[in-house]
Amino acid sequence: MAKKNFVFLIIIFLIVFGFLVFLKIGKVEAQALPDKVFLDAMKTGTNGSFYVPHISAPMNPKWVRVMPLSTPNPNHVGDQTGTTNEYFNFVPDGTCDLRDVRIVARASGSSEGDPTWNYLADIVPDGKIDANDTNAVSNCASSTGDYVTDLSNVTIAFNVGGESAVDPVTGFSSIPDGATSFTVKKAGNPIGAYVYFYAPRPDLIGYAWAENIGWISVNSLNCNTDGDGKYEGASEDIQPVPADCPTSGTSGRVYNYGVYLDPIPNGNGQQFFHGYAWSPTIGWIKFDPSPPYLSGTNCGSGPSYLLNGLNTWGLVRACAAAPNPNSCDGAGGNSTAGGWDGWICLADEISSVYQVKLDSSTPKEFYNWAWGGGGNDTTDEAKRQSAVVGWISFNKSNCANNSNCTCPSLGGAACPNPSYPCNDPCADLKDYKVTYQPENSAPTVSNAQITGTDYCTGTGDSNGIQKGQVSFSWSYTDFEGDDQERYWLQIATDSSFTNKVIDCQVPNSKVVDPNVAKTMTSAVSVVSSTSTEYNNRCNDGLDLGSRILAISYNGTYYWRVKSKAASGNTNWSDPPAVGPSFTTKAHAYPWSDFSWDPLYPAVFQNVTFDAQPGTLTRFYDATCAADPTNASCSYSWTFTNANVNPNPPPPPKYQEDAQFQTAGAKPVTLQVNDSSGFSCPATLPVQVGLPLPQWKEIPPTF
Repeated sequence: MAKKNFVFLIIIFLIVFGFLVFLKIGKVEAQALPDKVFLDAMKTGTNGSFYVPHISAPMNPKWVRVMPLSTPNPNHVGDQTGTTNEYFNFVPDGTCDLRDVRIVARASGSSEGDPTWNYLADIVPDGKIDANDTNAVSNCASSTGDYVTDLSNVTIAFNVGGESAVDPVTGFSSIPDGATSFTVKKAGNPIGAYVYFYAPRPDLIGYAWAENIGWISVNSLNCNTDGDGKYEGASEDIQPVPADCPTSGTSGRVYNYGVYLDPIPNGNGQQFFHGYAWSPTIGWIKFDPSPPYLSGTNCGSGPSYLLNGLNTWGLVRACAAAPNPNSCDGAGGNSTAGGWDGWICLADEISSVYQVKLDSSTPKEFYNWAWGGGGNDTTDEAKRQSAVVGWISFNKSNCANNSNCTCPSLGGAACPNPSYPCNDPCADLKDYKVTYQPENSAPTVSNAQITGTDYCTGTGDSNGIQKGQVSFSWSYTDFEGDDQERYWLQIATDSSFTNKVIDCQVPNSKVVDPNVAKTMTSAVSVVSSTSTEYNNRCNDGLDLGSRILAISYNGTYYWRVKSKAASGNTNWSDPPAVGPSFTTKAHAYPWSDFSWDPLYPAVFQNVTFDAQPGTLTRFYDATCAADPTNASCSYSWTFTNANVNPNPPPPPKYQEDAQFQTAGAKPVTLQVNDSSGFSCPATLPVQVGLPLPQWKEIPPTF
């Protein structure tokens, strides 16, 4: 009876999903996985309101990318695509036509979660495709519109987590946990937009092999290697959908899916599995199934997880066998599946007959066996043979060679032949395995601070005006322990960062221990706004190169910084660390310098010191720059071991006489103050020699 139910189940799924043959693969190589997986997109009208979709079997979105309408047009809400296939690379095209109508027609009558539901067709975003969407796209016919490329002042207000700016280059903004809706705004006003949804890319890739149902794919990249939403092929536009790849019901589109682990273990060392695998025979297999769980067997009772990076435990579930296939939950089994409950065990918790494990290779590979029900006692050969899924091998290395196998013990029974996956029909395949390639998470930055200012640097810009310097710091942390490869500094004259004077990626090779927060630093020069340095500042969001980080005097500035790790990860820390605003001085501080004569004096020899206003000493305030001898421009001298002229000239004392009492290097300091109260000291060493010998004539003595 069980075998009849199994055959019936296969027939049902072959009809529903249209898959006719098993996928034959070659050697599974490690792939460079994209950091985000495109899910779907849609556009609204003038009010900027959207809801966060639940994309059924694949993954829920974590990011939204926006492209606002330049002119709000209530009759332009149906522009969804520019080609016969609505891939995100080619949408929208600014025109409503029959290509947009086809999207709604193909998905009409479906609701969110149905295999044929398509978020693109949900033009009036309410989770179902009905007359509201049909009317909207009909009204759109022949309408045209433009889209904003300048993302300055574009923000997204989520129903939780407040309002955040989109990335000015990519248009991305992360969706906060718990958010179910949001509004796109431009300069604070709601605006129509086209939005793209993205999800965390799955970090398991490859295939497992089950003795009774064949291939199990753990990542849609098996069908869509570059994650662009199109099946692979010579033209990346294969029609019909290749066998063994799931479809969202829209011709030519990949149904994104995958399995991934929590990036960070919890306090118990557990990393829970999430997401879906795909079997062309039995459909979706959920790796984070909902309760109630299977109980009273060796499988344990709970969701699946990886413990201490080595051993797997818990249950996954074939959704078609659950009482509620769409939500993949419910107690017992589905009558259409012959009463099978769909539970698949990753480990035997009682007798340790089997357990899927993870090795330490690069990339890490899963190996060993899982057990798929229809008979949960693996020591009962009759139940084992009646199982819908049976033994699942996660790695071809489980097989010693093409004719023998290393398999779980069956209570002393011999390994069956040829039903194990290490024998026919997969013995002729070169390789298969499931690998774990976790995303190298972006670092985090925090605690942005201004650590100091210095307006007496003693160096001048191209105009000869003294440079100032403002120094910054922030805390950098990276979960994987990667060094900071570069940081992205933005300084603007407004808090919304629309008018950026510095927008620059700065390479940084400083080695840190970023498992714990480490302080990173940067500094910018304060220069005259007409200087070469200011005109050569880095303000285009690109690499620093030969340019400099420079701002000008007499400005109020806002700043923020983000970092990128040195592991090759393309993700910047998100959100950036925002520091306190600051204001640069109204003008440069005075430049202090002086000369003396004679250059190498002797002890007790008179030395004249001269600040030479306008030549050696320079002022940048209006009063002293016009007349450096003005009484409001002061000069203060400090000498070491010297007698100073008891009758100094009246202020301003830009000249002074002194006689040194001892020999050696004697520091002399000049403190120059301008009419604004800005002052800079200059200290120079004067080398004082021994006094010249004095001759006294003495008559000879006889």
